[in-house]
Amino acid sequence: MKGGAAMAGTASIRIAAVRSLVVLMISCAALSYVGCRRSTHDDHRMTQEEAFQIAVQCLKDVRPQWTDALSLPREVTDHGDYWLVTFVLPENTVGGTPVIHVDKQQRKVVKAYHEQ
Repeated sequence: MKGGAAMAGTASIRIAAVRSLVVLMISCAALSYVGCRRSTHDDHRMTQEEAFQIAVQCLKDVRPQWTDALSLPREVTDHGDYWLVTFVLPENTVGGTPVIHVDKQQRKVVKAYHEQ
């Protein structure tokens, strides 16, 4: 009987570990989706400057540890439905910068991550 109880205990531990892993994966996915919302303006198209300002505000609100990149030269490129906001490191520099996707229609950040 002890063998069966030990196997049941091991199974319970495995189930708990899998549940914890699932919760961790969902949490990581949720943190990678940054939903900083800005007001909707249907009367004009979003400019590069507006996209940059939305990205900066989200960095300050959600990822303040990434705001050091704000002193670097910025690069805002049009990718159809969204603007891609990045920063340019000096030559021969090791490291990475934030990358922010700003949806043009919703006027909000839909993805933010840090390149290494």
